[in-house]
Amino acid sequence: MLAGTMGVNQSCSTEKSTTGTVDNAPGNIPRLAHDDPRRRVSQEKFIEANKMDMLGDHQQALNLYKECVKIDPSNDAAYYSIAKILYSSKQYMEAAQYAQQAVKLDPENTWYLDFYGTLLGGLGNFKEAQKYMSKWRSRIPKTRMPGSTGHSLQSRINSMMRP
Repeated sequence: MLAGTMGVNQSCSTEKSTTGTVDNAPGNIPRLAHDDPRRRVSQEKFIEANKMDMLGDHQQALNLYKECVKIDPSNDAAYYSIAKILYSSKQYMEAAQYAQQAVKLDPENTWYLDFYGTLLGGLGNFKEAQKYMSKWRSRIPKTRMPGSTGHSLQSRINSMMRP
């Protein structure tokens, strides 16, 4: 599932988005108001990007997701989707930057924490990876813990970084 971007039911601007700012994001990124016309445009681009990704046109999907974050820089789902596409094309460092932004925008999202932590581990940043994986583990039910399915952090990292 790591190569695709459809691991989460995502929308360009999630319902938690309201007028205001993202407190933990660099520069307090402004959120678009629900009635802001840019929000609708951004949502349409996100939907089109998802379609392109599902059809296998990952480059077009990537371009559309990037347009989406230009319109709405508080769009955590688009950052995550960009990171997933970059990861699938083995652009790990750039993928980590986009994954980090998704986590900054929604630090409670277990999909983002899992992906970013595993990616950091694959890049050799085990101390930082452990921080995000611990946060991820604290937010998922015990029945879904890596140990309950025979997986370890290291085996997940190894599988992600295989060619």
